[in-house]
Amino acid sequence: MEIEQMKAGMSLGVSLLARVLAMSLFLLFACLLWQTIAIGTANSSFQGITLQIETLEKSLTTLEDSRRLAELRTIRMDNGVVSKDDNTMSRIEAQRALINAASDYGNQALQLFAAMCDAGNRLSEMGTLPDSFIVATDDLKKCPNLETNLAADQVAKTTNPTQHFQEVRVVLAQYGALANGYMLPILFGMLGALAYALRDMVVSPQNMASLPIVTGYILRVLLGAIFGLIIGYVNFGATPVASLAASPLLFSLVAGFSTDAVISLLDRIAYAITYERKVDDRRATPIPPDPPSKRASPAA
Repeated sequence: MEIEQMKAGMSLGVSLLARVLAMSLFLLFACLLWQTIAIGTANSSFQGITLQIETLEKSLTTLEDSRRLAELRTIRMDNGVVSKDDNTMSRIEAQRALINAASDYGNQALQLFAAMCDAGNRLSEMGTLPDSFIVATDDLKKCPNLETNLAADQVAKTTNPTQHFQEVRVVLAQYGALANGYMLPILFGMLGALAYALRDMVVSPQNMASLPIVTGYILRVLLGAIFGLIIGYVNFGATPVASLAASPLLFSLVAGFSTDAVISLLDRIAYAITYERKVDDRRATPIPPDPPSKRASPAA
């Protein structure tokens, strides 16, 4: 009697543990979904900032060329050297063109400076990551000092922003590579595995009380993370299915949801490789010659 009560108590404890683990999967799904949304939003924002910075830099280069041409034209006119292109422009017009080009260049430079400082502030607010993944971002919120519209007798105390801009570019590139190649594929793979587990528990609620089945769900989440990371390294740009997905994240989600299919595919690939090896080994092994057959004795 005591043994039966002990077995019943153990069975009840195992069932309760399985239910607790099953409910923790729902909580894990919510946390991972929130983290995926946060990382994806930050990555999209940083991609937009990177595109804005690149556009401003190209525009700034064009304006710098225009400013230099206007300055050279003014210098030639001041020295009495007039080229064919300068015949249609007076000296006052040339000076006015130089002032406008310098003003446009200054305004564009200020926009680039503001974009870099904004990117540095956003990167410093995203939290601290290990130095092995990304460089420290705490110093990026310290925007270089920039003084404009000074009086004639004042000296600007502007800090050289080159190093700060270079650090911002490096961190933006590192965060994009980390998010697109590691964090998001892993999260999508785990979300796919959790989606399968939750769907299975909704269809068959009795599975929540089975510890082996719930343990299989947990192991499935780990496999989803591994397969998602593997998919993150695969380049689908040159494949015929490139038009069906904007990024490998969809494949990471599918790989996490159908881990059985991925494992079956890997088993087939491994079997094909080992089968080819066995065939090659058999071909390389020389076949021993047949022993000489005994001739039949002639009939008497």
